[in-house]
Amino acid sequence: MGQSKPFNDAFDPEQISLLESVLSHAWSIVSFNDKEPDDEARELLALCIVTEMRAGETNYVKLVNQSIVQFRALRFHRLKYGRASAVPDSDEAKLPD
Repeated sequence: MGQSKPFNDAFDPEQISLLESVLSHAWSIVSFNDKEPDDEARELLALCIVTEMRAGETNYVKLVNQSIVQFRALRFHRLKYGRASAVPDSDEAKLPD
């Protein structure tokens, strides 16, 4: 675990387990800091994790940290510019480098 490997259309059981674990940990951090966490916010966080995993990241700590950073940036953008949906379009899911 911890090395990058390319994404192949579907996650294997080990990757799904990692995704679930990262989502649980990241959500506990995000929901603690959010005044009103909701299902759409959790979906957005999950999409941020999936985006990182599709890019090849498998390190648990990096996945938690990077997905939270991406989640907060997308939430801020949505709040600032008034986007109604909390789930990004596929083009919006990955922030520019």
